[in-house]
Amino acid sequence: MKTLLLAFAFVVTLGAQVTTTVTDTLRDARARTVSGQIQLEWDAFTTAAGVFIPAGRSFVPVVKGVFSVALYPNDTATPPTGNYTATYAIQRYKRNAETWHVCSSFTPLALSAVTGVVVCGGQIVGAPSWATTTSITWGAMTSATWATLQH
Repeated sequence: MKTLLLAFAFVVTLGAQVTTTVTDTLRDARARTVSGQIQLEWDAFTTAAGVFIPAGRSFVPVVKGVFSVALYPNDTATPPTGNYTATYAIQRYKRNAETWHVCSSFTPLALSAVTGVVVCGGQIVGAPSWATTTSITWGAMTSATWATLQH
C-alpha cells in the first residue's frame, strides 16, 4: 500500500505546474542597496505543462535591495513570445524596462540569469536588442552594475 501511495504522489507532482523563483539584491553604482518595486507584466501564454497563464501584472517589492518572486517559466511557452516585462521604480532613479526570460529551474535564479542573452537547456531564448552595446545608463546606474555588483 505504501508503494502505491508513493507512486501516486510522484505522478501528481509531475502533473503540477512548477514555478521558478527569481531572487537577487539590487545595488546602485556606489554598491549601496536600493529600495522600490519592480512591476512585472506579461502577455497570456501556455506553459509546457499545458497550464494557461492569462495576461497580467504584478508588483514585486524591493526592500534594502532584496527581491524575490515566483514566476511560471516561459522558456518553453506557447506562444514563444510569452515574456515578462520588468519595469523598475527604484528610489530616485528613472524607470527602466527590460525583458525577463525565465527558464525552468528547481533552484532560484539570479537577475543575471533572466536578463540579457538567456540560455535555457542549451537553447538561446532571449537576446535583447541592446545585447551588443557596452552599457545603458539608468540614472546613476548602468546595466553592468545591476548584473555584476551583487555577485
